[in-house]
Amino acid sequence: MRQSEERYIRISDKNSNKKIFTKLFDAAAIARFSPTELREYEDSLKAYRDIKNSLDTAKEEGRAEGREEGRAEGREEGRAEGIAMVAKMMFAKGMDIDVIASMTGLSTDEVESICRQ
Repeated sequence: MRQSEERYIRISDKNSNKKIFTKLFDAAAIARFSPTELREYEDSLKAYRDIKNSLDTAKEEGRAEGREEGRAEGREEGRAEGIAMVAKMMFAKGMDIDVIASMTGLSTDEVESICRQ
């Protein structure tokens, strides 16, 4: 093994060992709690986990709601673009604006505006 590789392994081992020992010292400290302190600690953990789960759930619900709103907006924009495209083609084929309006559901002003573009 090259010297640089050995140095990297020693550094990563130190970091791994530090994490392991930190967890062990934390567990040892908890093991020394009195029954009252242990109950308070467990209640605190439960409260933390409940709050974290509530926030995570709210985030996921918000994302789902946002995705659904985005899809609905996209579908609506797609429909509007499709209707505008059909109206332009109908106008290009020489159809009357009133007929185009009645067939597409657009007002005559909207049809005229689309056909001018």
